[in-house]
Amino acid sequence: MHCIYFVLVDSDTAKTSEQARVFTHSMLQEEGFVDGGYFGGGIADWFVIGGRWSGELQAAKLGIDFDTVAEMLIHPKSDFGLSTDEIEAHGLELQKAWTKAGGQGTHPYSRDSYQEYGYDDDAIILDTALAENLKRKWKDTKDIDVFNHNDYDTFNLHKLTEEHNGNWLVVVDYHS
Repeated sequence: MHCIYFVLVDSDTAKTSEQARVFTHSMLQEEGFVDGGYFGGGIADWFVIGGRWSGELQAAKLGIDFDTVAEMLIHPKSDFGLSTDEIEAHGLELQKAWTKAGGQGTHPYSRDSYQEYGYDDDAIILDTALAENLKRKWKDTKDIDVFNHNDYDTFNLHKLTEEHNGNWLVVVDYHS
């Protein structure tokens, strides 16, 4: 099953999105997020930065739910969301909708979800609006965690506060 996970990285450790994403990837590997050792296992059997949730932070920063925008535009034939064929057939429309909503770069559905270090917007400086929009989007999901690299503490997404602002927030897609 694919799961979403967030990591906070302080702005002294990383000055750019790329640095935050590379640092997060390395730190998760070093801390045993994957595999583990003798009789011990990590949380995941593999992970990537962004992955299925690439673009999620930018959409939250903009205050949009792009999944809803895309489904209203395309009207998927399945209850499970957009198919690969629908995404390919409506790629230009999706890109226009993403851009119109204020999105920059490639729209989330057109991204490579296995790109190891994700995309530039898979690490964004946290502010109050971003935190509140993420909490609103995931309001019915109680088990989304944030790992705070600054003090090696894990807490629920809904406990993000203004004291966390100014740190990089990195989105991780992991499989368990």
